[in-house]
Amino acid sequence: MTAQSKNIVKEPSVTSEAKSMDDPELTQRKQQSDVSSPDTEQGMSIPEPSDLDDQPVIKERKLVKFMSDPDIKQHGYESNVFGKIPPELSYLEKRADAPKLLPQIKKSPVQGKKKKKPLTLDDMPDLPSRAVKEISAVNKNTILNFNYHEVVLPIGPDRILVDVKYSSLFSLDMAKIRKYAYNISNERIGIAYDFVGEIVELGKNFVRNEKFRKGAKVFGVTNPLEKKGALQTCVIVNPSDVIFEISDQEVEDLGKIDINLPTASSSDFQIEESTNEESDMRTETVNPSLDIPPLARFCTFGSQYCRAKQALSYMDKVFKKQASANILINGADTLLGRNIVQIITSSVYQDILQSYNITLVVQEKNLEQTRSFVSQYNCGGLRNINIIAFDMRNEDLVLPGEAIPVNFKKVPFFATEVIDSILKIIPTSEKISKTNIHKLKLDLFVDIVGSKTMFQKSVDMLKIDQVNFPFKARLEETLKPSTVFGKAKGALFLKLMKPKSSGSSFVSCCDFELSDPSYLVDKMIVYKSPALDPWASSWTRGAANLLISAYNYFEILEPQIKREWVEEAYKLIKSGEFRVQISEIVEWRDNFRKHIDRLKKTDGLILFEVESF
Repeated sequence: MTAQSKNIVKEPSVTSEAKSMDDPELTQRKQQSDVSSPDTEQGMSIPEPSDLDDQPVIKERKLVKFMSDPDIKQHGYESNVFGKIPPELSYLEKRADAPKLLPQIKKSPVQGKKKKKPLTLDDMPDLPSRAVKEISAVNKNTILNFNYHEVVLPIGPDRILVDVKYSSLFSLDMAKIRKYAYNISNERIGIAYDFVGEIVELGKNFVRNEKFRKGAKVFGVTNPLEKKGALQTCVIVNPSDVIFEISDQEVEDLGKIDINLPTASSSDFQIEESTNEESDMRTETVNPSLDIPPLARFCTFGSQYCRAKQALSYMDKVFKKQASANILINGADTLLGRNIVQIITSSVYQDILQSYNITLVVQEKNLEQTRSFVSQYNCGGLRNINIIAFDMRNEDLVLPGEAIPVNFKKVPFFATEVIDSILKIIPTSEKISKTNIHKLKLDLFVDIVGSKTMFQKSVDMLKIDQVNFPFKARLEETLKPSTVFGKAKGALFLKLMKPKSSGSSFVSCCDFELSDPSYLVDKMIVYKSPALDPWASSWTRGAANLLISAYNYFEILEPQIKREWVEEAYKLIKSGEFRVQISEIVEWRDNFRKHIDRLKKTDGLILFEVESF
């Protein structure tokens, strides 16, 4: 069989195979022929595909697979474009599962920064607190009134909260408000310094401290440099304040002691100003039979004693060195002046001063009362107290309600009275000579009511030499007043004071430029800016005393408190050596403004009973 004939035979088979693909019956018979039949099992041989001439056709048939066959891709068969499922039946096609997506990290959406909302009182948690009622003012241009605030608990570690029962107010304490012309803080200006009460809260530093315990009775003095006052229902005591715990026995013992300073009569103490004063002075009535509660007595002496002790403290070293003192107090008819006298004559200076001579300058209408006060102290020998009036009683006819003008003495005549008084530092049995002339002059000049009218005026000692005054009898023949006090003209107080090198001091408890002696608190104490007044601050005052002044000058416009001073005052109170002059006891809700206004015009001490709040 030639090659051409082979091609002819093979060609029909391919055609028939293609036809069988189109004819379903032929396809079915062909499939059945491929399956083994009984004849095959009986030994009939079937020719191998390799022997068949249509082997390429069979191979091509096997390649005809539908795309839906899952084994196609596994065996690497090539796809047939004719075997694709129509698009409308594509949903029947079995497909391998698509690869799973990689896990994605979900990022939270970026949000803009929220603005912080300003905190309000509603946002703050409710903390335990204690309501406080106080008498205070915003500044010196506002009136005193009841104000309220809260103390947040717990208090600071070094604080003590005291429930105030009583508080006292001194006339000079009212000057504190005048210090604050403006007050930009929320804290108001309180008044009074002395208090007595019970401890209601303790800071953690005092929990294990046996010195103070909750519920104990205490008394103390608040720091005058702070705005807070003691005239309130609860006061927070900090380390700068002074506080002492007292027992029930101490309260009972002090209740048996008369602490009220007796006076000549209940209506003698009256201070009036000249006609140029804005308001007339009222009579200060002192009730000697005033019933003072035992607990209330503990708040009557602390700040008063500290103020008087401060005036004397500048001379402690000098007093110890020379064991003698020549002192002049201008305005000794005030409570401050009397307190200074009580301290000098007490056991505090008994061992320090072997001799002293005190000159008390008072107003003429208070002369008898001052003499009654001085008579209570054992004076004589080397310890003398002399009283001089800087004015004379006006004998003119005065109509009811008319202000009585002050009739001041002539300065040269007043100077001779003062010289006669300060010469008594030398015993009367001795003549004043050049050997003891250095003891004559003043060691301490305390000005309480103003010295410009009587002591800052110029005095000519040569004119005094020409007049035969009684004190000249004590001088040796070779000595004259001009020899002792200088021939040149000058201010009287400068001639009376010892040299600066000896430690003599001028202590001013009022305005140095005060024109006339005044007992009004608003005029006595004037606060000045440290930039304008070199004596206002301690360091500038020290420089001025060193470089400028011919004498040591000190100002006491607000008291300085010390624990040892208050403790010293308590001892003198218990021994009866120091007494206070209490004007009245009032309940602080009983028109307190009326009583406080009275203190501005008169010299006194009011004891306030504080309500439980």
